[in-house]
Amino acid sequence: MFLHLQDRTIWCICYERHCVFLGVSMYFVIFFIMSFLGQALAEESPQDAGFKKELLTVEENVNSLKERVFQSKATLKMLKEIIVQGTVSGSHATIWHANDLSNSYSIESVSYFLDGKGQYAKSDSSGALNSQKEFKVFDNEITPGSHTLSINMRLRGNGHGIFKYVNNYTFEVQSSTVFAAEEGQDCQVRVLINERSGLSSSFFERPQISFEPRCRQMSDVK
Repeated sequence: MFLHLQDRTIWCICYERHCVFLGVSMYFVIFFIMSFLGQALAEESPQDAGFKKELLTVEENVNSLKERVFQSKATLKMLKEIIVQGTVSGSHATIWHANDLSNSYSIESVSYFLDGKGQYAKSDSSGALNSQKEFKVFDNEITPGSHTLSINMRLRGNGHGIFKYVNNYTFEVQSSTVFAAEEGQDCQVRVLINERSGLSSSFFERPQISFEPRCRQMSDVK
């Protein structure tokens, strides 16, 4: 029980006929009550505690899943690098024969040499080589470094009417080039056979051979 006297509150605590009166400031009582209510409000129900526990469990599972995904990505990246490195070891070259001669000439034979070794050779006096305007003569692995590509051709004149006499003309055309293939590069070399323009060149001087090398990393080749 308690008694109230002006701004003071007298608390009476009784136990087995013995009573103790405590005088407590009104402000202290209010503070005590507010603290008690705050503590009571802060207490969680079993349902709330269980829900929070489930949320923590879900969060832990999500973090674990993120970590596994990150590790998987790192593993895939490492495997990709290993595969690419294994694939691009050495170098590769492809050589193309491109014929852009006019009907004034007929190719009777053509031979290609890479670093002094024969890679392609064909002879056909029927003119079948003229009908193949562009085709592949080499497609294989090569060692990194500089390489010498050479071509030998035998041409025959192809005249009509008053120029029919050139059919008896046969002559050789030769040319070579050096290209460099670095480690892991794919080199495409296009060998173009065409004619010089103008009237300053003779019938035997007009045919010419030019080389168009193009090298890039194998990893960039699709």
